[in-house]
Amino acid sequence: MGVEAHRIALACARPVSELALALRRGGFTDDPRYLATREAMYLRRDEPEHVLECELYATERGTHLALRFALCQPATVDRSFVHVVRWLLGEHGAMTQESLEDNLRELHAARATWQEMFGRETFRLTCLEAVERFFAPTWQRR
Repeated sequence: MGVEAHRIALACARPVSELALALRRGGFTDDPRYLATREAMYLRRDEPEHVLECELYATERGTHLALRFALCQPATVDRSFVHVVRWLLGEHGAMTQESLEDNLRELHAARATWQEMFGRETFRLTCLEAVERFFAPTWQRR
């Protein structure tokens, strides 16, 4: 069981820099925790209750985009997540509505498993912060 839901992965023919610019216009900023290169960029969108994270990297066929968030965040993050995914669909058409619905069903199941393991209390954390909070203390005790 991981800490993140990153079920949405899109492929786009646009270069990394162009897609990053579009995401910045959509409220994403560079994520200072990661070193950006010409081939890979890491962005995040900070909202009052949520943090969405995005990884972009170059492939032979264009850009791969992975959108994720920590499962410990309030379930209202789903609306923000879907909003961004639908915006990306409108811009790039890289996913069907049916595959989006399948991904959301998987997300709900993953959140239920998370809550069974760690409880229902929610936290506004990035995926890395969730690892540090929920898993690192266990690793340190070993």
